[in-house]
Amino acid sequence: MTVRGLSTAVGGQFQFDLVPLGTFTTAGVSSTQCDAGGYASLTAVVTHVTGTGTQFRVWLQGSYDGGTSWFGVPMMNVARTDVAALGLNETNTVITSTFVHSIINQANPFTATTVFVSALNSPPPLVRAAWNINGTTPSQTFSITCLLSMMSAS
Repeated sequence: MTVRGLSTAVGGQFQFDLVPLGTFTTAGVSSTQCDAGGYASLTAVVTHVTGTGTQFRVWLQGSYDGGTSWFGVPMMNVARTDVAALGLNETNTVITSTFVHSIINQANPFTATTVFVSALNSPPPLVRAAWNINGTTPSQTFSITCLLSMMSAS
């Protein structure tokens, strides 16, 4: 399903829920695709509630041809909101000014709710979320929200 037009206006930004909160046990892509064409910036917010397994990865994919072909979207810095990891990025290393392809790329499960935030200026016209879950009987509970703005992210 492609979301066209406005979903929810939040402080001058338009919010789209790419992946509603749910529990997933296998790799996948969001059935909702965000029409980001014409917006100056996109901010991805991933709320991870709980999980088990050996590896969990979340990233955004973009398309310039209406969804026929998809590519990994390079995002600017990933920030985490859990106090224990303040100042660390998606791989538990110190945040630097770099582009990353994964919003989450963790080798071990989280023990508390953690919010990951990453931004991108000039997003592709169509955006969806993708994830990979590995391990013996893995399970990850998370949601992914996309915020679109006419202002560039800084």
